[in-house]
Amino acid sequence: MRGRSSRTAPGAPDLSPVRDASARDRLGGWLRRAVTDFGGTVAGSLVPPGYAAYVRLPHSVQLDGDRELAWGAVAAWTGRTLDATAQWARVSRPLPGHVPEGPRPWDEDDEPYGGVLPDGQLGALVPVLAAHTGTPDACVFALWDGFGYLGDERERRSSFAVSVYADGPASARELRAARAAALPPPGLDVSAVPRLALPHRDHVLFTGPVGAARQVSIGLGRPYANEFRDGPHLWWPEDRAWVVATDIDLDSTYVACSASLAAALLAGEGPEAVAVSPHDRFDEAADLPDAQARG
Repeated sequence: MRGRSSRTAPGAPDLSPVRDASARDRLGGWLRRAVTDFGGTVAGSLVPPGYAAYVRLPHSVQLDGDRELAWGAVAAWTGRTLDATAQWARVSRPLPGHVPEGPRPWDEDDEPYGGVLPDGQLGALVPVLAAHTGTPDACVFALWDGFGYLGDERERRSSFAVSVYADGPASARELRAARAAALPPPGLDVSAVPRLALPHRDHVLFTGPVGAARQVSIGLGRPYANEFRDGPHLWWPEDRAWVVATDIDLDSTYVACSASLAAALLAGEGPEAVAVSPHDRFDEAADLPDAQARG
């Protein structure tokens, strides 16, 4: 399930789009040279190789209200092991011979959020990342450019319709005014901002402090501003102490980082985390026997 996160992020710092190609290349060129394919392994496809450690953050299942269910709780109920390459289809299915205790803590149709790290996990991650970089106030955020609100204003205007119903007789002018009042306000236009091109994914870049991750994509788009957080899909500090990747089609986030940051995350300082190898697969083939995965 592809998710969309909170509408607002009170107190989160604003982001600045990277509007010229030279700044894009200075901030993101190194990543473009490091992430060179989409071959199914963590390093080189999602995050750069060469870091001391790699960590996976499985996206929680969103329950009613603001409740989030971690994969570890799901695995405990099904009798499964939450390992580096475990996929939701396996973790959520009871192990043969295992008798779960109590009712299933999620609905059958519930799935982890895809494409965005849920609010609770992002909020827990930000302070841990801030403590493990020398440049927490200077970070780069990449937003996948496939969202309609990032494109041409004319196309979006033509696809946006609002219906207004009057309780009684109303003039054409009154109806036009009512329709205008019902439309969302305009947002920041980034349609002409140069993209950072990675394999099969182009991105709009922004800069800001690490806490600005909570604000990525909110308020963007013309003629109407997007109200939800849809990213970030890649982010890193200017000292490159770590790189966080949330691919638009995946239900886990991956972190390339130092051994100390990995140790902090695996010790519970932040969201649920699992150690991974840079050579681990992240796709559905990760749960297949080695011969099948290679074939």
